[in-house]
Amino acid sequence: MAWQAAGMQQQQQQQVPDTPLRSANPADQLQDTCQVIEWSPTANFLAAGSWDNTVKVWQVQNDRTRIEGKMSAQQKLDGPVLDVAWDNSGTKLFTASCDKTVRVWDLNTNQMQQIGQHDAPVKTCHFIPSMNLVMTGSWDKTLKFWDCRSPQPAAAKQLSERVVDVDFIDGQFCVVITKDSTYSIYRLGAGGIQENRQGKPKMTKQLRCVTAFGPQRHPPPAKGSSSDSYGFAIGSIEGRVGVHYVDPTQDSDNRFNFAFKCHRSDQGIYAVNSIHFHPIHNTFATCGSDGKYVFWNKDDRNRVKSFDHIAAVAPITCGRFSGDGKLFAYSVGYDWSKGHQHYNKQGPNELMVHYTFFNEGENDECMKKVDKKGGVRR
Repeated sequence: MAWQAAGMQQQQQQQVPDTPLRSANPADQLQDTCQVIEWSPTANFLAAGSWDNTVKVWQVQNDRTRIEGKMSAQQKLDGPVLDVAWDNSGTKLFTASCDKTVRVWDLNTNQMQQIGQHDAPVKTCHFIPSMNLVMTGSWDKTLKFWDCRSPQPAAAKQLSERVVDVDFIDGQFCVVITKDSTYSIYRLGAGGIQENRQGKPKMTKQLRCVTAFGPQRHPPPAKGSSSDSYGFAIGSIEGRVGVHYVDPTQDSDNRFNFAFKCHRSDQGIYAVNSIHFHPIHNTFATCGSDGKYVFWNKDDRNRVKSFDHIAAVAPITCGRFSGDGKLFAYSVGYDWSKGHQHYNKQGPNELMVHYTFFNEGENDECMKKVDKKGGVRR
């Protein structure tokens, strides 16, 4: 599917440059690729889990003219950190690690304790507020739900293959993608955790990431429109994203489903490593092995803005919008998409932050583009 560029004319912009988060102490810098980043739900604190076995928390300050970051805490684990998740208060951080453990880090006391265990590396972790449970997906082919007060899982689901990625909408559903290129949907509600269905997206190559989305928050969407729907977006190593709409109470796929190509060039086809939705506008960002990130509008199927001119010197492994949507953080490092022969120990391992407003905060890069007649540009 060909997507049209929306509003590609360059304006006179006073853009805050993308800013690396660096510590004055070289020992605090990332020593290997950052696998995951997550913003705190209560403030501009950014957690980063890395293949150097560390999880770090940065405090990010932004005054519209510059961005500054200061590392506020860190912990060392017994294996690479593959995922992190905040609780609702922003005082606890959950970790998933290659050491097969699930841990909680209390940032107030700086104490870390184990709350769960898998039989293989733990690929994902999420905190589900409505159920007060931590959901983890592992390479042992299970999805487990943990109550921090008990060493045994509150629930467990057997999967067809190793977990690649997981995401959820609280009170609605969670979606799991596995190594056999299958997605599984589970309902999350008063009735507990119930399997809804499985399916295979129309992609021929390995799946890499998944992100769930809900109805658009602003402006209020029209009933029955795609902006008023639940669903998820899947990225693959073939430079393609599939958007799937689901009704958590129904068992059939939605007719609005579609897929499109991205992160491709004359030089090659690149993996989509990360997808994340803007918390307000419901546009989304993709990050690729080509070192680029792009903002998209799924409802009108166009590209909001491409950042080809800010291409990183290495793949972008993860990208996340802050809670207010004004900051977009992304991690730069080797993602092994080209194999071990292309690994460079001296390669960059950076955390970067992009300010999504320009012209002193008057314009939001993530908004759907509106033409002079008030309609959305195609």
